[in-house]
Amino acid sequence: MKWANGFEQQWGNWVERLRKPWGVRVLFYHGVVEEIRDPILENNFHRVSQFREHVQALRQRRVLSVEEFEQEISKPTSYRTPAVLITVDDGHASNLIVADVLREAHLPWCAFLATGLVGTNTTIWPLEIRLLLLHGQSDWIELLDQSWSLLGRTCRENASRQIVAALKKKSSPERCEIMEQIRRQFPEGESERLLERFPSCRMLSWNQAEQLAREGVEIGSHGVEHEIHHAHQPDLVRQSELIRSKSQMEERLQRPCRFFSFPNGDVVADSASEVCQAGYELGFTTVNQKVPRNVNRFLVPRMAPPTREHDFIREFLWT
Repeated sequence: MKWANGFEQQWGNWVERLRKPWGVRVLFYHGVVEEIRDPILENNFHRVSQFREHVQALRQRRVLSVEEFEQEISKPTSYRTPAVLITVDDGHASNLIVADVLREAHLPWCAFLATGLVGTNTTIWPLEIRLLLLHGQSDWIELLDQSWSLLGRTCRENASRQIVAALKKKSSPERCEIMEQIRRQFPEGESERLLERFPSCRMLSWNQAEQLAREGVEIGSHGVEHEIHHAHQPDLVRQSELIRSKSQMEERLQRPCRFFSFPNGDVVADSASEVCQAGYELGFTTVNQKVPRNVNRFLVPRMAPPTREHDFIREFLWT
């Protein structure tokens, strides 16, 4: 009798797990590389082989377009089935490789571009800092009322980590001024030279972005200059990043720009209303959780995929 009761309880738990709505997850990548050459510089990138493994695993589940995602989150939770939306931030040239892999798998996805950097011989500012501090030709820099040694890899990593973290809290005018101070302490053209050495950091051209759009990739905004929407960022800067990037995207791609992802994932109390008022239909953060029951459409959480295949399957395929 005790055995029968135990079996009945175990069976009930199993049935309940099958009935439980597993929900929707939004994954966000930043780009892919054949091999990681510098794990600090390229810490947000996945190897192409890893990305292919993820894609093959995701084919076991329902992968949504952004339009299908909108429809899914509009359903009552009990009617939502396990599903995934794939997004890629920043607008690096490696989006072309991402497109090839997902085209082969017949899976939809969404790319978020920083419009002020598309078609330029530069990169997003956190990566430019890491490029210069990790690999630039200088032994010292003076910054933020401090001297930073660049003698040796450990010192360079420490300076890179602390300076990027400090600038992520600065307003746009302060950040731009500090960026100029950093550049002046390296040889002229150093950032461009380092981008030749580390092409993984390069950005898409507008011709390439137009090509992706023609192939059916949904293109959303990641701001103009990758400015972070934190509490110290002036309201006008946040709103300008939203409005200008949308206008630039629509002018260049000749189609509506309906979705926005927050650089660095940061938001403030007014972020949802600002995204809505700028004319977007969805806004994406980097809050690490699946899409909740009553999600705010302008503050949708996203999850960064782990690099190990076993962890990816366990965390994202509900096994």
